[in-house]
Amino acid sequence: MVLILSTLASGSIILRVAARLKPERATGGGSPTNELMRHLLLAVLLAQMLSFDPELVLINIFLLHSVSMLVPYRMSALIRAQAKSATAVGLVNAALLAAWLIPVAVLPVAVAFLATYLYSFVTGGLQWRFGIQASWTKWGD
Repeated sequence: MVLILSTLASGSIILRVAARLKPERATGGGSPTNELMRHLLLAVLLAQMLSFDPELVLINIFLLHSVSMLVPYRMSALIRAQAKSATAVGLVNAALLAAWLIPVAVLPVAVAFLATYLYSFVTGGLQWRFGIQASWTKWGD
């Protein structure tokens, strides 16, 4: 199942890349493909730390990202989307490195990345579908 859904996610990446070749298409929609890689890393690290089989988590990650990479709205609450300076990007990368090297850092880093991802996915979808303006997008954009 993980292999099938990873193929589906790969198809979403290919569609996303091919859509960028169209110059009149609006950019900035959906989740970045490197967000998928961050979530995969954190899922595997959590599975190792908490001693569970990561298969169900990976299935959900692939499913969510297959959809979120193709959504027509911006996901502006993602941690990496909020990191505007080189220092902030460095801190994001340092957090990922800390999660990899320091086992107790995995859970808080994973929660931070997953929570902002889910919040961005849901509020962006509500805003796009129903015209609801989320307080985060008013403040963050």
